[in-house]
Amino acid sequence: MRTCRTALLLACLLTLCAFLPPGYAQTDLAPPPVDPEKDPVGAALQALRASETSKMSKAREVLVRLGKDATPRIIEELKQVRGTDQILLAGQYILALGEIGDEAATEVLLEELAGSTQMLVYQAATALGAVWRNRGRVPADVREINARLLALMHGDWPPIVYRSGGLALIAINGEIRRSLPTRRPPAGIRPEKLREHIDDWFAKHPDSLPAMAERPWQLNLNAMQHGATQQIRRQAAEALRQAQKFEPIDPILRSLAQEDGVSQEVRQELSRLLGDLTNIPFSGEGEAAVEAWRLSWFEELKDKPDVTHVAYTWRALESAVSDYYQKEPDDKTVEFIKYLRAVLVHQLPGPEGIPDAASQNARRLIEAPVTVKHTIAEAYRTYEATTERLERQKALLTVTKQFNQPPAKELDLGIGMQFLQRTADLAYAEPDKDLAITLGGFMGKITGVPCDLDQPELRQRRKAMHAWAKEVHARDIAVKLPELEPASTPAPAPAPE
Repeated sequence: MRTCRTALLLACLLTLCAFLPPGYAQTDLAPPPVDPEKDPVGAALQALRASETSKMSKAREVLVRLGKDATPRIIEELKQVRGTDQILLAGQYILALGEIGDEAATEVLLEELAGSTQMLVYQAATALGAVWRNRGRVPADVREINARLLALMHGDWPPIVYRSGGLALIAINGEIRRSLPTRRPPAGIRPEKLREHIDDWFAKHPDSLPAMAERPWQLNLNAMQHGATQQIRRQAAEALRQAQKFEPIDPILRSLAQEDGVSQEVRQELSRLLGDLTNIPFSGEGEAAVEAWRLSWFEELKDKPDVTHVAYTWRALESAVSDYYQKEPDDKTVEFIKYLRAVLVHQLPGPEGIPDAASQNARRLIEAPVTVKHTIAEAYRTYEATTERLERQKALLTVTKQFNQPPAKELDLGIGMQFLQRTADLAYAEPDKDLAITLGGFMGKITGVPCDLDQPELRQRRKAMHAWAKEVHARDIAVKLPELEPASTPAPAPAPE
């Protein structure tokens, strides 16, 4: 029987290899065809990679027939295409892992569940439901998986995506299916009703989820707002407070912006939690109060270049950019993207700070301005590290070119303002008149207030800078200069003998 099945698989693989594009093995970029007799898994993967879209499911079937022996290689392939534009191929790998049903795929499927591509998240949820079908009878085995799928149902996803999490939970925990108040198949229940029933079931079966302190933030935020008792709501709030994660910030703001549907008790607790997470107190009600708080938060973020704050800002930008391209863009989304872009340009030292997994659209918004910023910073470092006049002139010429680049002219980005204090310090200390004049030109370009340093003496130039600073301060632009030293008085003439 085993020999017949092996022969059948080999025949299928040989047939699939026949569908490889002509000249596939002869190109310099493509690897040679894998021998299906020596490496059936490799041959099946190669055939799947080379398949046209319409033939992918057929190629996947052959891979699935190879069973758990194929799991490690599929996981490896899935990780290699993660973050690329090969979304269809990644989806086939995820579906194959679900159809094989190997628990060894759980970790990588949970990683895909935490991704940002709707189709892959949907497929990962479906695959987890297939791998762990009817395993909820032993809650300890599936608590983490239950929690992650339930978190998906409370994420910012369209109904078709979060319903996939509900269907997976029903597949894993058969009791949920038996407790449904209708005989209609779960897939036919409206997503919001399905979520409501599944929430009720887990509220009655808390042992099917991890302890509250170990749950995903989405579950605790939901419990904080909708928990059956005040004790549950307070415990959930404390768990969020202890976790100190920024992900709940935007959902909290959406709740606070609502005029109705949020009780005063919950509103107060959300306001306190927001202040505890960000150190920026929240007061007021409605959309206007939320927007005012958000502007303060963005200004605070500009001075927070650490990994945690940058990661939060980047996630927010990716979400806003995704909304812009996938939904009908509105002025609010455009304004939101503009603010987040300015924050990231302040936070990142250069293009090396852009995450490897950044989307092309988000990368396109950030790469040029942070490259300009990085180039200016490097030129100033060169200027400060040398006393050679020619080298200093070259460094300032680089800065001049960068200030003339389009991103540096976008006042909202504030690239110039990030270098204002540094430029003023250099100009104040610069003994060379010509170099000081160039630096003064930068200060005028940055602030819109001309700074003429064409005076022969250093003290005269410093006096001119103090006059410039007064006008700058009148425009609420912060810059500090040392106290102007008093003018030296000539030594008294010697008394006549």
